[in-house]
Amino acid sequence: ITTLEQKQKLAVLVGKLNYQIGNGGFYQWYHNGYASSANSLLSLLNAYNKEPIVAEVISLVEKALVIIAKREIDIKNADSHSESDEYDMLMSEELDDLDNKYYEVEDDFLSFIEKTHLGR
Repeated sequence: ITTLEQKQKLAVLVGKLNYQIGNGGFYQWYHNGYASSANSLLSLLNAYNKEPIVAEVISLVEKALVIIAKREIDIKNADSHSESDEYDMLMSEELDDLDNKYYEVEDDFLSFIEKTHLGR
C-alpha cells in the first residue's frame, strides 16, 4: 500500500474498513490486522474532516482504537487464558455500539468518498 497514490490508498483503506466492519464489525477489523493501518487511514480522512459525515467516521475509528488499546493491555496483563478471553469478549461488546453507529452513516460516508475523492 505504501507505493500507491493518495487516492488509491484512501480507496483501499476505506474499502477494507467498510468491508471488515460490514462483515464482523470493528472487532473483526482489529482482529484481521487492519487496525494497524488506522493512522494512515485517519491521516487521509483528515483532509475531509470539515465534512460532518467524515468527522463522524474519524470519531468512530478513534473511539474504536481507544477501546482496542485499553483491552489489549487488559488481555496482556490477564492472569489466565479465561480472563484473557473475558477481556476479548468485553472488547467485542464495547465495539458493537460503534458498529451500529457506523452502519447508520455508512452509505452517506461511502457516497461522499466516491463523489469527492474518487470523482464518481
